[in-house]
Amino acid sequence: MEYTLYYLDQQGEEWEITLEVEYETSNDGIGPYEFWGFRGFDKGNLCVDISKISYDKDGLSQEEIDLIEKQIQKEMEDIHAACLQDIEDIKSAREESDYDIRKESEE
Repeated sequence: MEYTLYYLDQQGEEWEITLEVEYETSNDGIGPYEFWGFRGFDKGNLCVDISKISYDKDGLSQEEIDLIEKQIQKEMEDIHAACLQDIEDIKSAREESDYDIRKESEE
């Protein structure tokens, strides 16, 4: 997934850089369970584990890289939210595609 990051350089100029974010998903639910005669189902929550964040460092000084890394740390919550949105977008596109395929097969 791509994420656009904005950061300020030493002179206060705003710069934009595109991050490539690799993530994995998991679910923290345990599914069906029984506890003291009570039967339930824990569907859990979708979790995002960011495995790698990369960007093109060509032509960047070490000071700029340090500024970018600090900005990434500040925006980790937003990056996680963008990953969750990416999952929703993929799911929505898949549902739309499935609907179109069903519609075509009915005709």
